Amino acid sequence: MKNHKINLGKDLSSKTDDDSLGLFIRRANYNPDVKHTGFVFLDNENSKPIRAHLTSRYEFDRKKLKGYGVLWLDFVSERNAAIITAELRTLALKESDMLYGITNYGGTTFQDGVTIPNPDVRGDSLTCATFVLCMLEQFGFNVVDRDSWIVSDEDTQWQKGMIEILKEHLQPDFYEIQKENIGKVVRIRPEQIVGACGVFDYSPVKYDEACEAGIIVLDELDKLA
Repeated sequence: MKNHKINLGKDLSSKTDDDSLGLFIRRANYNPDVKHTGFVFLDNENSKPIRAHLTSRYEFDRKKLKGYGVLWLDFVSERNAAIITAELRTLALKESDMLYGITNYGGTTFQDGVTIPNPDVRGDSLTCATFVLCMLEQFGFNVVDRDSWIVSDEDTQWQKGMIEILKEHLQPDFYEIQKENIGKVVRIRPEQIVGACGVFDYSPVKYDEACEAGIIVLDELDKLA
């Protein structure tokens, strides 16, 4: 791959003194086809890894990274990493509500521990991958070219299944909005955002390249197991 620089490390093994903020990715124990991603950085007090990520709710926790792959974001300066990690901490302190859903076009922001949905998007919501992407976009890192994205049949099926899994936890009107958007909004997969960050050179990564990078990420992740 052109400009291939994906360096997925096992646990914290690939961290250098210059690395301040990274992404983790792992396969779910219950289903290897299910992947999950989020931010990772080190606690200043004890150098233990902290994960900041979105499942059905925002989670901020200290956990050993056994079975995880980690990609350090070398395009994020130490200063910007400090600003982002401060926001991630504040989101946890204020227990910010984040709506999990498939409808995201960008523009979701995070300010002083408060999640601010895009006011122009009905049902604006986040997945683990779009949470990462929106946070990076907020700080000027337009990692992917959203306009180049394609909704595959597989993505549509994933959206349909995910919304039904979440149905009992969603407000009826919000559920209906998500259902209406199945197959209409793009899905950015965890491996695609991690892969895109691995090849990002300040020019947004297009869909085809993100797909190629995502395959490399999953290959690298399997080698680390």
